[in-house]
Order: sequence, then C-alpha cells, then structure tokens
Amino acid sequence: MKTKNRFILITVILIFVIMVFTSAKPIFAQDEVESIKSRMDVALFQNNTSIIINTDLIYRLNRQSIPIVNAEISYYYESDTGEVFLQTTNTDDNGFCTMQIDKQKMPYKDDEGFFTIISRYNGDDKFSASEEEFVGKELTVSISFAEVDSVKTIVFSAEEITNPDLKTAANEIDVNFYVPRLINAINVGTGYLEEGNTTIAFPVTLPGDSAGNMEVIAKIEEDEYYGTAEISASINWGKVKPWLVGDDRRGLGDTDAPLWMVYTLITLLSVVWFHYMYIVFVLFVIKKDGKNCQE
Repeated sequence: MKTKNRFILITVILIFVIMVFTSAKPIFAQDEVESIKSRMDVALFQNNTSIIINTDLIYRLNRQSIPIVNAEISYYYESDTGEVFLQTTNTDDNGFCTMQIDKQKMPYKDDEGFFTIISRYNGDDKFSASEEEFVGKELTVSISFAEVDSVKTIVFSAEEITNPDLKTAANEIDVNFYVPRLINAINVGTGYLEEGNTTIAFPVTLPGDSAGNMEVIAKIEEDEYYGTAEISASINWGKVKPWLVGDDRRGLGDTDAPLWMVYTLITLLSVVWFHYMYIVFVLFVIKKDGKNCQE
C-alpha cells in the first residue's frame, strides 16, 4: 500500500514539474521580442544635372503597408576598393527620404559605366535591418521641336555617359511624352529609341495658353539601368484658348448673362418672396382671429 502511494506521489510531482516548465517557457520567451521585418524599396531618378535616389521604408501589418518614420538611412557607393559613405538622411512621415548627387561629382563608375548606390537601414529595437542597391548608368537627354513638310514633331535624344570622354547612343527604350493639364499630365504619345533618337507628332489639337504655349515632358520611366530620366520644354504650337484672348465670358452681373442663370435666379427669388408674403398673410390671419376670440 505504501509503495502504491509513493508511486502516485512521484507521478503527481513529475506532472507538476512538467507543467511548471511548460508554462514557464513562453514567459521566458517573452523577454526575447522578435524584431518586425522592415521592407525597403529604392528608385533612381535622373535629369541632366543630378542623380536622385528615392527610398521608401515600410513594414507590413494586417496586409497594410505602414511607413517607418524618422528612420536613419545611410547611403554608400561601391568603389573598386569597397563601400564609400555618402550621407545619412531620415525618413519623413510617409517613410520616404531622398539623396541627391551632382553629376559633376559622380562617384566611382566601372569600365562599362555602371555605378552602384546602396541604401541601408541598420534597424533598431523594434525593426530589423534592411538594405537595397541600385546598379545604374548615367544618361543625358534632350528635347527639341522640328517642322518637316508642315508636320510638327517632337524630337527626343538620349546618350549614355560611360565616362566624360565616351558617350554612346541609348537604344531600345520606350519614351513617354506628356502634356501637363489642370490636374494630371496626359500621355500624348510613346516613342522608341533607335540610335539615340525618337520622334512623335506634336499634339496640335490640344489647347495651350493665351499665346498657344504648351509644355511637353519626355520621360524614360523605370528603366532597369537608367531609372526614370525626364526633361521638358515649351513651344507655342498649341491651340490658343479663345476665352483668354478677349473678354467675352458672360456672368450673372453682365447685361448679356446666360439665360439659364437668369431663369434660375428669377425662380429662386420668386420662391423666397412667396414665402415672405405667405408668412405676412399668416400673421395677419392670426392677429385677426385673436381679435375675434377676444370679442
């Protein structure tokens, strides 16, 4: 009997110990908080004077992208001897920051004209580290206008800069042309670079300003090596806006106001005055009924 009781006691103790250690494991694990995975995206933008690296830093929560605010992003470029520090910037309220390099002070490029820019986030107590790099090439672009056989055209040219003494024509790249409007720019055509040049017909049917001036923007967008390259120029080939030339717009205060405005105003004023007259009439009836009741 004693042996049986001793066996039960030992079994109970073992079960108790197992339960204690099993329940204690999550408690100890809480001290080691796993970092939230950060996600970085970089994009290159260039014009004829600058290289710009745009960085977005986010994390995912419930399938939503949440910006990581005020995070320190360090930029480097790769040389033949290793990484060289460029600068440090902090992300804004949208998790976005940017770094600009003057093309006159371009960092190291290899023999084929490639440069590598690294964007790095070292992480902190809450978020894990992350980094991205962009391997690109320098591009110079130009835009001009020509009229050949009464056809007005836009001419776009692009050259790849391997080094200051070596320029080669950019080829087999799509170029989109836009005209800014009140809210968004509209696409007026797409060209294809061959031997560094492409042309499209000028959109002569679109209105310009009072003198017919119109701005045209040419873009190489999200190319693998050139990123987004953009240039713009203006010319007076657009349609003149007639309402800007003379003072022939009609308003409600003019003697020749549009009839729909006149009729609408008359109707609204008539309704308002009818309500005034009805209220006066009701007050008169109430006053009269009050005198009758006193008599």
